[in-house]
Amino acid sequence: MKKAKLLSLVAAMTIILSSCAAEVPPDNTDVSPIDAAPVQAVPALIEEISAKEIKPISDNSELWSEKQDERFTDGMKSFAADLTAEMAKSGENVCLSPASVYVAMGILATGTEGKSADELYSRLGLTANDRKLLTDEINLFMRKSRFEAEDTTLKAANSLWLSNLYDFKDEYITNASNELFCSLFTTDFTDDATAQAMSKWISDNTGGMLSPDFQFSTDTVLCAVNTVLFSSMWQDKFSEEATAPADFFLSDGSTVEADFMHRNGWDTVFRGENYSLVSLPLRSSFNMNFYLPDEGVAVEDIAEDCMQRKHSDLDAEMYILSLYLPKFTIESRNDLVDTFKAMGMSAPFEPSYDFSQICECDDGLYIGKIDHGTRIEINENGVKAAAFTVAEALEGCAMAEPEPLELRFDRPFAFTITKGDTVYFSGIVQNPCE
Repeated sequence: MKKAKLLSLVAAMTIILSSCAAEVPPDNTDVSPIDAAPVQAVPALIEEISAKEIKPISDNSELWSEKQDERFTDGMKSFAADLTAEMAKSGENVCLSPASVYVAMGILATGTEGKSADELYSRLGLTANDRKLLTDEINLFMRKSRFEAEDTTLKAANSLWLSNLYDFKDEYITNASNELFCSLFTTDFTDDATAQAMSKWISDNTGGMLSPDFQFSTDTVLCAVNTVLFSSMWQDKFSEEATAPADFFLSDGSTVEADFMHRNGWDTVFRGENYSLVSLPLRSSFNMNFYLPDEGVAVEDIAEDCMQRKHSDLDAEMYILSLYLPKFTIESRNDLVDTFKAMGMSAPFEPSYDFSQICECDDGLYIGKIDHGTRIEINENGVKAAAFTVAEALEGCAMAEPEPLELRFDRPFAFTITKGDTVYFSGIVQNPCE
């Protein structure tokens, strides 16, 4: 019986497109330690064509005046909500970059047709007729995601890793390179040097925060990779002297001791259905949003609603807020294939000729793995986050003195890192000490 080929995408997410459904490669979900030995330079067997250059922009760039199409932004936001809510069902810490996963899936979708295209585009909030729109919007998103300012960095990068055993369609490869800013690598997936080179590329593009190990199937045809790196400082830093240990109550009723940051001051608290939201401003108009379920409400029960809602849809009130927030570092790595199957997708994961606009393969292609790794750290100074898929004072009329309010994030909660409507990172903190 003939075997179908496998496609991979990495976005510090990796999606693997393959041609073989018979043999499952060994599980490799452990994330390498950050202080792992440096990998070798790109070996001579790998041919590289660098991506079209994206010039870094600043707060004052005219590019910010270019609006993304609402179908794209709405689709990305819905995608983030659905993906985070599905992952929250695990009952474990969740750390994702929905933007990274979306872009990596989008790179693949631009070369897909048939039922696989219908399902991929639908999951992205679009239709299979929106191929050009998706290309144009990823192009603009990537140009806006190379941002440098004082105390803030945002860097997204794409690459395609192509098996040297296959001929790929010129139109797809040219579009990926010129419009989607993909660096191109032609390589032998059976050589260990390829895994080392991809790990180094991801490490280089995530500031060394992520250096994943890879092991590819002999039937891997293509890997589409996206990385996102983000770091920023709080507009109002927490005082290290105010940080103190306290109990964090786990969902099973037990406790762990975590270091809680603390500050007092006027702040707006938003009220959603069964949760409170505090949005802490970072530099350059980024925000980190924290969602605290009401007592007795599970965080997974609020995940989808809180990710989907705009702040303007919620009730808001000013308080003299006493905020307690645990410091945490979360690192995770997951294969998202089963997650997307649970979300209703099936065709892209079955051998078919729907990927023929990428590569002609006698036995068809399918998505064999969606490898997504992330790391996020928050402390008194700010936030640092990385992902691969292989994150104001107004002048007005006087107000009455606000009431005091204490919010303790001492039980499982959700978070997002956003700028405008884009969710760069999202997650669930079940245990800040793991």
